[in-house]
Amino acid sequence: MEVASLEVRCVQKRYRGGVEALSGVDLRVETGAVVCLAGPNGAGKTTLLRICATQLLPTSGDVCLFGVDAVRHPDKVRDRIAVVPQEARPDPDRSAWHHLYQYGRARGLGRAEANTRSEGALKILDLWERKDVITRDLSGGLRQRVLIGMAMVTEAPLLFLDEPTTGLDPVARREMWQVLTRLRQQSTVILTTHYMEEAEVLAHRVVILDEGRIVADDSPRKLVATLPYRSKILLDDSLDEQSLAALSTHGRLEELAGRPVIYVREEDAMTGLVEALTARNHSFSVSPLTLEDYYINALRGGK
Repeated sequence: MEVASLEVRCVQKRYRGGVEALSGVDLRVETGAVVCLAGPNGAGKTTLLRICATQLLPTSGDVCLFGVDAVRHPDKVRDRIAVVPQEARPDPDRSAWHHLYQYGRARGLGRAEANTRSEGALKILDLWERKDVITRDLSGGLRQRVLIGMAMVTEAPLLFLDEPTTGLDPVARREMWQVLTRLRQQSTVILTTHYMEEAEVLAHRVVILDEGRIVADDSPRKLVATLPYRSKILLDDSLDEQSLAALSTHGRLEELAGRPVIYVREEDAMTGLVEALTARNHSFSVSPLTLEDYYINALRGGK
């Protein structure tokens, strides 16, 4: 069997005061995969990522990177990984070029190699024309690209990205997806995210954590396929409680992005619900099921 980029076995993490952030987590990530860690705030995503990236020690359990015990020998694997923490910010008074070149030098690259890799990364990131602009004068999305570029310069075979698109506007987020899609061609990528659309677009696998445990682990398509519903109907958010109660007899009533949604199991129920909505002149739309629907149902016990 090929050695996995990452293997986590029975990892637990307890913080002072007895708070258990992780409880017996097992995870294996093959080389070349893109894995999204998802879950609510406090689920253990960042804790797991930091333990895997040798930034935090587990209370118990094993973590192996490329077949090496990363808990006992972190120095043997750190040159093969790169990390972009959620709280990372570029120096506002330094240029994009300075960030990439100096980070490459700090990681042991010679001047010529640091130059070559910095230029290549900046061109891939569409930052070459702005390479000498100090980062305070770049947009939030471009500043985030600078951080990703620093990881790219290392050419590390394993990248850890903690919520790399948080705080970006929708356009900048999608531009970042293009960058991350390129990254997965050269490295195994493990990232955390709160955006299910992002996970659906980028990931080979989605690992959902809740209360320190993995509650789902599969490809986005296979996770969605396990839902016992045919489709969902998004309703007008002006409907009163009585109307919603009457309509909920046709399926499972939930709330999605502030709008009531009914998940429908059977074709007959779908037909009856559409007829009822049409007869009452209610506005609605029928949508296919997505990973966000799986996520909501899994965490609410409705799967």
